Amino acid sequence: MYVNDSGLRLRYPFSTRTLPWSRVTGFVVRPAQLLGEPTARDACWVRTADGAVETPVQRRSRAAGWRKDTGPVLRTEDFDRMVARLDAELAAARRGQAGGGAAPR
Repeated sequence: MYVNDSGLRLRYPFSTRTLPWSRVTGFVVRPAQLLGEPTARDACWVRTADGAVETPVQRRSRAAGWRKDTGPVLRTEDFDRMVARLDAELAAARRGQAGGGAAPR
């Protein structure tokens, strides 16, 4: 996952998806999905006006159950820090849109 002034880029094993900040409404942590079912690991999901998009980034878990191994798996502290940073980047982008200029960094 990559962030810049224009939005968020999600890199998956076989595709890439770019979401402009104007479409992002927030972030939520909930179980990663595998074949439509929840797994033992939480993932960061991007909320948009059209629904939620699962990112490939997951939080490490010792819980038993299915796991999806298609993206980075972060320690709890690092995962939580990433979600907080995404929230801050979204807030900065919104301030930049309201002011009519680029988001301050």
